[in-house]
Amino acid sequence: MKLKYLILLFSSICFSQNKSIGIYKDAFGNKLELLENNNFKHTWRFDLAASWTIGKWKISNDTLKLEIVKVFDTLTVIDKKTNFIKDSLVLASDENPKRITETQNAIKSLLSGGQNRSLPNLLFLIKNNKLIIIKENGKLETEKITCFWDTRKKAKTWYIKQDE
Repeated sequence: MKLKYLILLFSSICFSQNKSIGIYKDAFGNKLELLENNNFKHTWRFDLAASWTIGKWKISNDTLKLEIVKVFDTLTVIDKKTNFIKDSLVLASDENPKRITETQNAIKSLLSGGQNRSLPNLLFLIKNNKLIIIKENGKLETEKITCFWDTRKKAKTWYIKQDE
């Protein structure tokens, strides 16, 4: 009998994680993909600007928590006088870390997109296929805010799950 309850509890935990997997979008160019392996990818796009962030996610009760994982390239810097080579870590331009030169690193700064340029919120309440932002003070962000593309309009800040 106890085994039956243990199996029921385990399956309900697994099922609650699975029903949250999917793609969520808000009205401000944010997209959050919750993947089956408890990884996430957040992207933000507006006009020519863009940002991406990856990491891990977990659910506790009705709260989604994101943990950002930074991806680094190895920047090789050569002192031309001494020929001394020094390596340093810089944020990668894509999800595949690699060794880059100073010129390649300089070109990255000219791009209008990149890693962690617009960070996602880290805490959300999961409710009715929505991700409602939990602010730093613990309160929910439920009010509409003025749209930057049209100050006469207001939009909801929560993310809505997209149909597959």
